[in-house]
Amino acid sequence: MKFIKGALIFLPFLTNALRGQSSSTELRTYIPGDSPIDTCTSPAPDTDLIFIDSVSISPNPPERGQNLTITASGTVKEDILEGAYVEIDVKYGLIRLIHQTLDLCEQTEKVDLACPIKEGQVSLERVVELPQAIPPGKYTVNARVFTSDDREVTCLVARVAFGVK
Repeated sequence: MKFIKGALIFLPFLTNALRGQSSSTELRTYIPGDSPIDTCTSPAPDTDLIFIDSVSISPNPPERGQNLTITASGTVKEDILEGAYVEIDVKYGLIRLIHQTLDLCEQTEKVDLACPIKEGQVSLERVVELPQAIPPGKYTVNARVFTSDDREVTCLVARVAFGVK
């Protein structure tokens, strides 16, 4: 159970690493910054409602039993209202550990971002404690975020490997 809580620490980050497009002709295959987080598709669709300017984590790669600092900035293209949700999958190697649908606004409150999330620039920083009990191995976290009327806000993926200590 502690591992599941540890894996979910990425959720507020993934759901709040906001993205929008600085140029409709820009083709990005990654999110700038120092982190293992990327868009699910390359390039990210122009239809996504947020654009991530950058995401950084420290330390990178994350370490079990250490604090992880997450810094992100981006642009929200239009207000994201109550009722938005995130579908999250956490895998350990090929084994799915978690498949959940969560209320986006409840998750964003964890990083002091209240709904509705207003159009415009957003920056955030969050420090989370990673449990020492996270088993060593390779993890993949996928988060697809949708509006209350099922339009995709963004889709993000993080790949993290925790070594043996």
